[in-house]
Amino acid sequence: MPDVKLNSGSDDVGRKFKIIGISVTFGLNAIVFIWYFFFSGLT
Repeated sequence: MPDVKLNSGSDDVGRKFKIIGISVTFGLNAIVFIWYFFFSGLT
């Protein structure tokens, strides 16, 4: 039982870390895209 609980806990942490990493990457890409869009629109 303890092994199963540890495995499920590590899976939960890995899933949360993957979701956070994807959201951070998407957010940075969106910020860079908006930044480039505004600068290209100004020139």
